[in-house]
Amino acid sequence: MKTKIKFLLVILFFVFCFIFAILSGTEFFTIKQIFNLSCLSEIEKTILFKIRLPRVITAFVVGAGLSI
Repeated sequence: MKTKIKFLLVILFFVFCFIFAILSGTEFFTIKQIFNLSCLSEIEKTILFKIRLPRVITAFVVGAGLSI
């Protein structure tokens, strides 16, 4: 039982870090903006999809690779 709880906490921590990394930066996004992409300008979409999202995914993949 304790192993399941630890695993759940680790997964929740990773999800929180993933969302926080996408939202924070010089151009701050809110969770509402992320779920309603129609309210974002083209520059904000570029920042989100071409800079932040690939950077965050790459960081998680590299971190997972280094942990093995």
